[in-house]
Amino acid sequence: MRADVQSIQQMLDEAKQGAEQTDARALPVVGLGVLLAGIPDVIARFPAGLWWVLIVASVGIGIWVPTSALRGRRRRRAARS
Repeated sequence: MRADVQSIQQMLDEAKQGAEQTDARALPVVGLGVLLAGIPDVIARFPAGLWWVLIVASVGIGIWVPTSALRGRRRRRAARS
């Protein structure tokens, strides 16, 4: 019985650690969103070409963060198996 409790505790600790890592990976996207929303007057003065760079960078980060999180989660699951 004690071994079962320890096994469950270990699984919960690993799940919690995985959730914290996934949450932390979203911070760059959140930070970029705050930056773009927080200073619209300054950003509005940028030339149109720079806007496209910001949009492409935002989309790239938006794709990279979730795929990175999923790859990390898959690696952790494979390591446990």
